[in-house]
Amino acid sequence: MENETVATSEVLQEGRALKTYTIKERNLYLLGMVGQNIIYNVIGAALAYYLQFTLLIPAIAVSAIMAVARVWDALNDPMMGTIVDRTRTKWGKCRPYLLYVPMPIMIITILCFVNFGFYDASEGANVALNVIIVAWAAFTYILWGMTYTVGDIPLWGVTALMTEDEKDRNKLLSLARIAGGIGAGITMLAVQPLALAIGGMITEKIGVNLAGSLEAWEALKQSSVMNSEIFATQLAQGVPYDQLTKYLEVDPTLAEATRQGERWGFLIAAVIFSVIGGALFQLCGPSIKERVAPSEEKHSLKENFQLMWKNKPFRQILLSGILGSPKQLLSLAAMPLITYYFASKDAFMALVYMALLGGGMFVGMFVAMALCPKLLTKFSKKDLYNYSNLISVIPFLLIYFAYLIDPRGLIAWYWIAIFFVLFLFAGAATGITGVLQSYMIADCIDYEEYHNGIRPDGAFFAGQTFIAKLTAGIATILSGIFYAIYGFSDAAVDKVNNYISAGLIPREINEFDPYMRVLFVIVSIPPAIGCILSVIPTWKYCLDDKEHERILNELNLRRAKLDQ
Repeated sequence: MENETVATSEVLQEGRALKTYTIKERNLYLLGMVGQNIIYNVIGAALAYYLQFTLLIPAIAVSAIMAVARVWDALNDPMMGTIVDRTRTKWGKCRPYLLYVPMPIMIITILCFVNFGFYDASEGANVALNVIIVAWAAFTYILWGMTYTVGDIPLWGVTALMTEDEKDRNKLLSLARIAGGIGAGITMLAVQPLALAIGGMITEKIGVNLAGSLEAWEALKQSSVMNSEIFATQLAQGVPYDQLTKYLEVDPTLAEATRQGERWGFLIAAVIFSVIGGALFQLCGPSIKERVAPSEEKHSLKENFQLMWKNKPFRQILLSGILGSPKQLLSLAAMPLITYYFASKDAFMALVYMALLGGGMFVGMFVAMALCPKLLTKFSKKDLYNYSNLISVIPFLLIYFAYLIDPRGLIAWYWIAIFFVLFLFAGAATGITGVLQSYMIADCIDYEEYHNGIRPDGAFFAGQTFIAKLTAGIATILSGIFYAIYGFSDAAVDKVNNYISAGLIPREINEFDPYMRVLFVIVSIPPAIGCILSVIPTWKYCLDDKEHERILNELNLRRAKLDQ
């Protein structure tokens, strides 16, 4: 290997250069990671919103679909990890899956946004159609999760096989988290505003067809605007809310056109992002090389579960992730919060608030992930992980306190500035703990090889996705419970959507106060609790940095002897 092609300087140990990846490999791997996270966040950021707030499937049903699928998918991860660890081909044990899985994932992602209409909770509704809508949503999402797992486990597991150098591995994992964050950030920032913008254009065409003519459609919209202006003006003048309800009636033609337009908008946006993500993901497999030889011993699924549980440091990370599940509610409710409270489904304003609020979080994440290797020169992994979680409790709680102070005025510039800072710190803590989780799992693989001569790369990085999906499943159940408690589901969602289509602003309408409140509750109180719970198992983390350094040096000496 020529020096100029090596990603970092070669490290000599006992006269032998440690094998590592090239710059080209690293860059194409990272592009693949961007693509994979674009696809993941088309589903992770948009699908639950689409099912609950566009197709009007009840919140409990959506949370049940998501939770069952995530838990089942989480159980699939160790299965896939076992398959990866038992794979032996001329391309390696991870690469074969990265060569062939991106395109099927892309296709199934699009199918998740194809459905058969809107859920109808009213009396006399077509029950059979409702069942089909829910069943198709469940089927496509479960199929997506199973297929995604086939690519996700090898994508993370191959990082432990591309280099023998711990520093290079940690750099690659940090860059992978940043690349994944970029893919996630772009998608979370733009997928819904794009869907709403496209939906708005399609709404116009559908509305003209439903109204019978362009003139009739324009008249209908103008009447709606006049009613919303009268309502806002008289409410500001002190006229009692109950006397103004006649101005809140929404024309059914306007409501139907808006619903159909938004549905098509999400489908087209999903196609655009899925194709881009799939194309980038496809770059990874043909471009990388595995350099660390897999262990000869192969294990069954049961044995891999036993390996993960008996490996004490890995067990501590697993329990920390599960207890920290409520932290995931921030990402689950961020889109509804911005859409309904801040932007009132205006595509441009949704983009602006996504950039201001979501941007704060992602800036914090990226900066923290980039600084993580530098921070580890001053702090241990255990301390950095634990204290990052504890510090992040503060910004989460302050988000809810801000709502209590000014429940209808949080769109003021000074509140947006405050929220930017709060999300910045929350994102920084999330970024650090995410990177450290990958570092610590990679350390657990070395720990297992040192003690038992086995490198369960697939199984242990399957454990990482197992943690992510199981925690997302638990968080989804919690979100469904919160929405149900506050009544923000199916018919209530449809009513809010209709009011928005008539030009009204939900945060200014009294009867919608509980719906706005639950959005702030979900993104603040449970995540703060999750941050506290997550440090319980890792407060006395057993694999400190000095011990891992000793283990890794011994492993590299063993490998050097095998190469002679």
